[in-house]
Amino acid sequence: MATSNFALRIAPELKDAAKALTKIYVWKDGVSILSPGSSINDVFSFLIRRGLADIEPMIAANLADETANLEIQKTLAMWLITNSTASHVVADDLEKGTPARVYLEKIAAEVEDADLGYDCGSYRGEDRASVMDGLAYKQHEVTAVNKALSDVRNALAASSSWRSNAA
Repeated sequence: MATSNFALRIAPELKDAAKALTKIYVWKDGVSILSPGSSINDVFSFLIRRGLADIEPMIAANLADETANLEIQKTLAMWLITNSTASHVVADDLEKGTPARVYLEKIAAEVEDADLGYDCGSYRGEDRASVMDGLAYKQHEVTAVNKALSDVRNALAASSSWRSNAA
């Protein structure tokens, strides 16, 4: 049985970056160009086509977006923790203009505008379990994207030394 051991000869920094990229979404212009579950070979192929330098700003932008979404989830969670008898948080519970309130207003508008084919009742806000699940998920996402960005930056730094050693 033949096996492919080519990955063993790839620099460890590049392997670490590729492994980290198999765990996150990479977005460009609102379109996912890599997604969790991509194989390591798919990621290497992507990196060969795009290059580390091209993907680094995409991951940095992804980290900024995920961090902003995490802050929204933290705000919702803190409101529910502070108001321990509440089962839901709605837009009116939060200060006007805050990202968390804007987020809840957007969800409420989407639910109201949705043609589900049945009456789903009025939107009651985000319930405690959904907020806490969302907070845990966003924390995981920010951690994974931050690791991917760090690994890509390490691989970029290492690649500049590879080039200078080759010259």
